Amino acid sequence: MRTFTSLLCSVLWLAVSAHGQSVTWQLDTSHVQVEGTSTIHDWTVQVPDVHGTLTMNGDQISNVELTFEVNTMVSGRGATMDDKTKKALKGDTDPQIIFKSTQITSKSSNQLIASGDLTIGGVTHKMDITCQSDGNGHFSAIVPLTFSQFEIEPPSALFGSIVCGEEMTIHLELQFTH
Repeated sequence: MRTFTSLLCSVLWLAVSAHGQSVTWQLDTSHVQVEGTSTIHDWTVQVPDVHGTLTMNGDQISNVELTFEVNTMVSGRGATMDDKTKKALKGDTDPQIIFKSTQITSKSSNQLIASGDLTIGGVTHKMDITCQSDGNGHFSAIVPLTFSQFEIEPPSALFGSIVCGEEMTIHLELQFTH
């Protein structure tokens, strides 16, 4: 009887211990694009190389980290525009845009706020990003930013006759798996 009781206690202890364990999910697929305006036309840049992790403690998200590779961004408007984008975002000295959460707050069953630090071009800015979630590792968000928040000169062309607007928006569709 003592052996059974000891075994039962051990199993219960393991179950309680495992419940408090954190589990890391990896970014599996993503669709990330940056949109903005210019004096001539709106523009869109695709970000094909994105890496990320999401840490779960029980059923709560405790941490999110995302890395966007600047030098893989593609505008669809040719190499010259791609190079101007990479140069403006300081891809030669700071080749990654990085978001690291400092706090995750659940607003509802399908909405959360990821507060954290967003670093672009070596400049870090505190952000609150509202995300929609399906509860199965899929997250979407729309993040409005300005170039000046990150001390970035908006890209220009043709001796300054074409200039990007100050505002840009990042659209995120992220699927994490564990």
